[in-house]
Amino acid sequence: MYLWKVKLIMSSGKEIHGYYESEFSDSASIAKALMQGAPYTFNAITNKEKTEQILFKTGDVSALSLSAG
Repeated sequence: MYLWKVKLIMSSGKEIHGYYESEFSDSASIAKALMQGAPYTFNAITNKEKTEQILFKTGDVSALSLSAG
């Protein structure tokens, strides 16, 4: 499994930081997984300790930054 650092920049300008773990090793696949669904779909990232899930609505995301975790 690969751990990715995620920064979501929302349409309001607020930044949300978290992590996403996946079997995918390329950022294009991670972006596709995180942004899948209709604009009102909620997806989730976690904190590094995996004790908290951060839900976000895909339609509210303006930009997505991914890097190796």
